[in-house]
Amino acid sequence: MNDHDQTPLEPDADIVEPADDTPHDITFRARAERAERQAADLEARMDSMKNELSEAQSTAARARFDHQLDAALYTAGVVDVETARAVAAGRLDAESDITPANLVQQLKREKPFLFRSPTPSHSAMSPRAEDNGATTVRAARHAATTGDRTALLDYLRARRTT
Repeated sequence: MNDHDQTPLEPDADIVEPADDTPHDITFRARAERAERQAADLEARMDSMKNELSEAQSTAARARFDHQLDAALYTAGVVDVETARAVAAGRLDAESDITPANLVQQLKREKPFLFRSPTPSHSAMSPRAEDNGATTVRAARHAATTGDRTALLDYLRARRTT
């Protein structure tokens, strides 16, 4: 016999190619499907967490802006905070890129009644006015000559402040 007359070599009998439906292949396929499902679930969780993060960041930015607005309103001498906030909220919807200081400036210019007047007003609790006595003497003469009760009260009030 010649070496050339032999039939081609057959594959080794102990090497077995796994068929498509062997338990080994099914196990790997199941693991791959499970891994794909887990990856999809993790991706969905990541997307929802990104949405929650962006909402939290928006809420924090709004709270920071509101705090800065309140500080600017109090510094400017606001009389009615709730009304000023409501008007400011309307302005924010119209102009989203406005700073709290600019917003308060606009409110002061357009709605001055929301803020205290810059001139000091006199009240019962205001400090005593400096008087050299001329006002008291004038009020006393007026009360004595007219006999009017209101003039007498004005004199007594002037006397009490000096």
